[in-house]
Amino acid sequence: MIHDRNKAIETAINMAKPNDVVLLLGKGHEKSILSNGPEAANLRHLPQDDTDSRRVVKTSFDEVVSARDYLKKLLAS
Repeated sequence: MIHDRNKAIETAINMAKPNDVVLLLGKGHEKSILSNGPEAANLRHLPQDDTDSRRVVKTSFDEVVSARDYLKKLLAS
């Protein structure tokens, strides 16, 4: 398991052999990744609130762009 989504995409592409298909599943329709905020552990007793920046950090991410950029980088080298 690779937690860094960019690294996971790069690894999957690098592992692919000719005629393999790489599927990116689970984030295609989403344009961000949520992760624990700076006070998440201290506030875990409260109900989940994805709008509270103390608990959740929202990072822009588009896996289609990530995969496309990595493929372009591979083709350029």
